[in-house]
This record gives sequence, C-alpha cells and structure tokens, in this order.
Amino acid sequence: MRAAIAGKSPEEIISLQSRGAPAAPTPNPLPLPLPRTPSSNTLGELDGEITEADLLQAVESTPPSIAPDSLRRYEVRVRARGRS
Repeated sequence: MRAAIAGKSPEEIISLQSRGAPAAPTPNPLPLPLPRTPSSNTLGELDGEITEADLLQAVESTPPSIAPDSLRRYEVRVRARGRS
C-alpha cells in the first residue's frame, strides 16, 4: 500500500479512494471508504483541528507494529553497543 501512494498528494489519495481504485493489489481487496463526519459530507474534510493531544491519544491507542520480543532484542543490541 505504501508503494501505491508514495509521492502522491493527499488529494490524489482521496481521489483514488473515491473512484474505488484499490491502493495496492491484494489477494482479497476490500473497499475502504473514508468516514463521513456529521458536519461534513465531503470526502477528505476534517471535522475541526487535530491537536497534539489528539495525536498522542491516537498513538497510545495504536497497537505496536512490531512484536515485543523484537523490541527487547533491539534494546539488548543497542545497550551492548553502548548507545543507550
């Protein structure tokens, strides 16, 4: 998916989604429509400003993208090299 949207502007990505074009080929592609907010029926519009608190809340509620064991092994390697 990252390769399919690399170098594209947010408007181009939204356009791809609104046309129903998959971002990247997948074995079982599923449509991923953008959510519509109560105050906006236009795709790609945000309902207000995104604050630092919003970002921190999103980061805290997002599961890690790596396994905990992988992170521990990395930390051990970094400490062994004296970079901590």
